[in-house]
Amino acid sequence: MEAGLWLLTSIVSGAAVLFFRSFIEQRGKNTADLLDRINLTQAEAIAKQPYEQENARLAAELAASNQLRFAGMDRRLQAHQEAFKLFKQLWRAHYYHKHDVAEQELFLNTTVLACQNWWDANCLYLEPTPREAFRIAFSSVGSPEEFRNSDHGQEKIYAALVDLNNSIQLAVQLPPINPPSTKQDESEESSTTPENA
Repeated sequence: MEAGLWLLTSIVSGAAVLFFRSFIEQRGKNTADLLDRINLTQAEAIAKQPYEQENARLAAELAASNQLRFAGMDRRLQAHQEAFKLFKQLWRAHYYHKHDVAEQELFLNTTVLACQNWWDANCLYLEPTPREAFRIAFSSVGSPEEFRNSDHGQEKIYAALVDLNNSIQLAVQLPPINPPSTKQDESEESSTTPENA
């Protein structure tokens, strides 16, 4: 019986040793894997840090730039609309002739003065091309009467006013509220009409 007990103890002890040895080895591998993952994560974080800082800086600059760009968008659109309204007044002041010459000159000078005052308060809100065109147009219309009444003066003033009109309209080209549909959109719509369904 002692031999059987000894044999059983040896088997149990051997199994326990094998189990604990396997357990310790697996535990060592798991610990090594965990340490490797921690080291890789730390190395990855260190490697990403300069790029993340640069990305954050660039994102902040872009956000600030966009904020400034869009902060004045309403005011800039309004300035272009006001410039267009003054363009129409300049056009009328130059081409609409009253019976009384003195009244005509007063109307023209009042309009040019209104343009100059508006220009002083709002010119920086205009895009560069309409800004220059506006200055040239009201300066041309406000030129001396001899220049305005000459053929050369008439051509210059007309060209300046047309350029102002075109430059304002180009500067504020807004996207359409309902963009035009494409042929593909139309063909899709026609294939889903009630008659085809």
